[in-house]
Amino acid sequence: MNDRFIRCGHCGLSHEDHVRVCPSTGLRLDMEGPRPRGLRSSGPHASAEVDPTRWVGRVIDSKYAIEALLGKGGMSAVYQARHLGLNRVVAIKLLSSSQNGQRDGLGRLRHEAQVVSTIGHPNICEIYDLGRTEEGYPYLVMERLVGETLGARIERAAPMTFLEIAPIMRQILSALAAAHG
Repeated sequence: MNDRFIRCGHCGLSHEDHVRVCPSTGLRLDMEGPRPRGLRSSGPHASAEVDPTRWVGRVIDSKYAIEALLGKGGMSAVYQARHLGLNRVVAIKLLSSSQNGQRDGLGRLRHEAQVVSTIGHPNICEIYDLGRTEEGYPYLVMERLVGETLGARIERAAPMTFLEIAPIMRQILSALAAAHG
C-alpha cells in the first residue's frame, strides 16, 4: 500500500504520490505556482475547446437527458439534466474536451466523488453517479441545487450586514470543517 503523498501548493491538500493533477484545483502537482492564464496543453491530447451547449438536448448513458447549460469553467461544464428512469432533476459535471484526453480525467472525478460522498453534510452537494459518455467524456452526477451564489448575492445587494452574512458564513464554515474532518 502506498503511504507517500504530495501536497498541492494550490489547495494545500495531500494526494498520493502517483497523482499528477490535483483533483480539487485541476492544476499539476509538480508546478511551483499557479498556472499562467491562457496556457494550453500541447501534444496528442490537446484539442480546441468545443461549444459546451452542444450537449444540450442529448441523452448521456441512455439515462440522463441534458436540459440546459448551468455554467462553464476551464476544466468542466455543469448541466441541468433529468434522470429518465426516475424523472429526477440532477446536475451533471462533464469534463471539457481539453481534459477528455487526460489519462486521469475519470480518476480525478472518481476521487472527487469518493471524497465528497463520504462527508455527508447538509451544506455539501450529494453525489449520485459517475461514468463516461459514449464518446468517452468523464461525467459526475450530483444533486441539482437551485438558488443564488454568494457572489451573485453580493453583487445584487452589497454590502451585506453582519446579520445577513453570519448565517451564511456559519454554513460555509460548517461544511469546510466537515470536509477537513
